[in-house]
Amino acid sequence: MLRLLRYLAGVGLLVAGAVWLADRPGTVSLDWFGWHVETSMPLLLLICALAAFLLLWLARLFGFLIGVPGVFGRMRGERRQRLGFEALTKGLVAVAAGDPKEALRQARKADSHLGSPPLSLLLAAQAAQLAGDEDGAAHHFDAMLKRKETEFLALRGLITQALKKGDRTSALIHARKAYALKPDAEWVAASFFDLLIEE
Repeated sequence: MLRLLRYLAGVGLLVAGAVWLADRPGTVSLDWFGWHVETSMPLLLLICALAAFLLLWLARLFGFLIGVPGVFGRMRGERRQRLGFEALTKGLVAVAAGDPKEALRQARKADSHLGSPPLSLLLAAQAAQLAGDEDGAAHHFDAMLKRKETEFLALRGLITQALKKGDRTSALIHARKAYALKPDAEWVAASFFDLLIEE
């Protein structure tokens, strides 16, 4: 309804302007560099309106052409992100299914698409553990330690690794750090106090 009223008001103003111009005939002449142009006022206004419309259209076209690379860049980034999250999902499914090769492949794929997100480090560490590559898992856990958001998960993995090796001293060091980060986590408190008692 509001759009119709705006349209009718615009048409009304246009008609009123046309009637006003028709009631006031006149000519416009222009002498410029030896050129002499003479025209009626309504025709001059029509030419000016068409020129303004053309300039506006060209400005929009120019803006669109300038923005095209950004649009393609965003589309490419969104595609990479989608592929990265798909790889993370497939990798987690592979870990759950006990397929370390597929999990590592998907972790690398997620890493390349997402630019080394914390979850791909976790996935790679779990895949390495699943494959029995404790050194590889430790490498990924060490990388996770450097990130605040994955530090706690890395400590849990390192505690588990140290306990598997029978290295209670390293396990206690990692448990102490994990307890300092999240003292309310039950498994941390239990592991920390068990290791303290055994020492």
